Amino acid sequence: RKLVYVLNRDATGKSTIASPLEAHRARTLTFATVGLDNGYDNPIFATLEVQYPDFDDMEGETVVDKQLAYYELDLGLNHVSRRWATTVHRTACCLVACPGGADGPGGVLVGGEDYIEYIHENLGSKTVNEKSLDRIICAFPRRELHPPGKGVLITTITVHKQKKNKFFALAQNELGDVFKVTL
Repeated sequence: RKLVYVLNRDATGKSTIASPLEAHRARTLTFATVGLDNGYDNPIFATLEVQYPDFDDMEGETVVDKQLAYYELDLGLNHVSRRWATTVHRTACCLVACPGGADGPGGVLVGGEDYIEYIHENLGSKTVNEKSLDRIICAFPRRELHPPGKGVLITTITVHKQKKNKFFALAQNELGDVFKVTL
């Protein structure tokens, strides 16, 4: 179950926790969750999730798609809704939020096997050479002696913010190699 807790401050400045709001979807397995930077607008968080079919609906081998989904907490209605979703590669396993607003482009970096992917909700509206640009995918270098048929998984990504609205990400793979990622 996905639960959203709203933190507030009372008149004395102490933090208070409101009752949880449910953001659950039936038969959904969540791999990663990250909060997004969108300034003073309603809070948004992104999840990597798979919605698997009901056992009675399965015929033979069923392939399910992994999705990156954005959820929005509407503070006025006190309600969580699924705002946007897109299919990602089945090996996607980790997320990190990119700085948004005046500090950067926003969106998320998704780590998977043999790639890092930048995805933003509004990126699909942009075109390059008359082609719709819905995501930016970057393969990373491999060790020379690594077997060509075996992929290398990005296991963790972190973002480092610098002065003057600059930032970069560090991504580490399962072999311990660290890569610098800039947008």
